[in-house]
Amino acid sequence: ARTLAFDGESLTLEIAAKRPFRAFTLADPARIVLDISGVDLGGIGGAGPAPAGQVAAIRYGLFTPGWSRIVLDLAAPQRIVAVAYDPGPEARLRLRLGPTDADAFRAAAGPPPAALWGAQPGAVRKVEPGMEPAGTALAPPLARRIRAAGEPMVVVIDPGHGGVDPGAVREGLSEKAIVIDVARAVAGVLAASGRYRVHLTRSDDTFVPLRARVGVAQATGAEAFLSLHVNTVTEGDATGVSIYSLSAAASDAAAARLADLENRADVFAGLDLEGEASEVTRVLVDIAQRETNARSRQLAGVLLARMGDRASLIRSNPHREAGFRVLKAPDIPSLLIELGFLSNAADRARMVSPDWHRVVAEDILAALDNWGEADRAARLRIRQ
Repeated sequence: ARTLAFDGESLTLEIAAKRPFRAFTLADPARIVLDISGVDLGGIGGAGPAPAGQVAAIRYGLFTPGWSRIVLDLAAPQRIVAVAYDPGPEARLRLRLGPTDADAFRAAAGPPPAALWGAQPGAVRKVEPGMEPAGTALAPPLARRIRAAGEPMVVVIDPGHGGVDPGAVREGLSEKAIVIDVARAVAGVLAASGRYRVHLTRSDDTFVPLRARVGVAQATGAEAFLSLHVNTVTEGDATGVSIYSLSAAASDAAAARLADLENRADVFAGLDLEGEASEVTRVLVDIAQRETNARSRQLAGVLLARMGDRASLIRSNPHREAGFRVLKAPDIPSLLIELGFLSNAADRARMVSPDWHRVVAEDILAALDNWGEADRAARLRIRQ
């Protein structure tokens, strides 16, 4: 893309050549979404267009391979008056907005069927050469085969956010960029050991829905799922790494607020929230989740003990619990790792350092080595 501008009533996107597009509205919260095929919005310079009029925020980025997405968060209901290329040879796409009332907005809101691919699980992102892609449909818990002695453990590393969803942003740094760099370092160290087969939920700046991230872990038969994130605060000066495991009740108010923010990633990217599972599936999930949560807490303890020496843990309560949607694989121990705070200068310096990335990767390797064998032995005893 060459330019993207907004004047409070019209969004104008100038690109090299005319490309297919679609525009629609979504409710709860009120948003206008513009998708365009084959256009790289990363080429837009500066901070991008500023919100104006009834548009409270503008976000854009790669949404799924081959498609980019622009999301306008609305302060008041707006309708799409028109969306079309300007007359003439120039490839200038213009989206015009106009006022409407809440009832009319809600009645018209919803994505067209062709836009629903965004809610479908994506393909596995490969790390190891020759690994075949797998589907990622979220499934009820199964009786998983226990890994044989000496067999590599399958681990999924989940770099949070991506594409149209940047995550936390501060001082020119974005959460989505930091976590993909750390994820690549972790994947490299684990794979190089020969003891792990590693999958990434995303290997580039692409948006992946939360449920699809969990689906990658289930489809690949993962024994551990680690979701990498970066925190920030507007008050105080928090610093250090913290680790979260799944719980219906949050361990503290800060953990509850963070879980609520992370769980809305799909909404921020312009997706409707997905429906609930069937009653039978919920019962199966609840039974499996209890054992899995205990295994997750054990992994958290081993990882905290290892990272406490070199990775600079947060001072108070480094292990916290909350209801993160991305940790809800019912049969896979899962943790969310907050690598630090973008609001803290020392943390920012650490999180962009390749040397620190390797420290984190080595600590995760050592923790998985220790926990993996103990967990495997315990599962064998239970199975017998």
